[in-house]
Amino acid sequence: VGGYKVNIYKNTKEATLLANNYNKAECIEIPATINWGDETYTITSIGDNCYNGCGSITQIVLPSTVQSIGEGCFSDCSSLSSIILNSLVPPTCSGDIGLPSNATIGVPSDLVDTYKNDSYWGTFNIIDKKDAIPDIVIVNGLKYELDKNNLTATLLSNNYNRNGEFVVPETLAYADYTYTITALEDDCFRGCSSIE
Repeated sequence: VGGYKVNIYKNTKEATLLANNYNKAECIEIPATINWGDETYTITSIGDNCYNGCGSITQIVLPSTVQSIGEGCFSDCSSLSSIILNSLVPPTCSGDIGLPSNATIGVPSDLVDTYKNDSYWGTFNIIDKKDAIPDIVIVNGLKYELDKNNLTATLLSNNYNRNGEFVVPETLAYADYTYTITALEDDCFRGCSSIE
């Protein structure tokens, strides 16, 4: 569903995100809901080994709806340096979820102490989620440099040699912030001969 493999629970209208080759060299933002047929399902859990071996992912943003994370979920994610958790209550974890001990966990500023005092999450470096967002992100194949203070972004070059029309978005929604695209990097589309 929308590029995600899920197990849906029709009675509760909830879903568990399952393992499915998510290995993209970019920042991944998991949606809070997915649509299947005429129904909307809330993603409340991330299954065992969901991102295991996805060595190209640099950051994952989990929605506030996530209540639990399965064992080995982030094992062998060698490029993963941080995750952002938006849940008001720290998600429960089924054993070791595989995060490296030096991983940074970004959470809403008013929840930093809650996560630091949690028996599992408190073992990691907990910071305000705004500070956990990297300065350069790749989202949906587009590379941006973010100005987190002014909530603006510059589209950077990233081999955009695609066929057909290329529309630069006006905004980028990432980790509950909306950035206005205000500039293009010099030579952003150099060598992109297939774009009309």
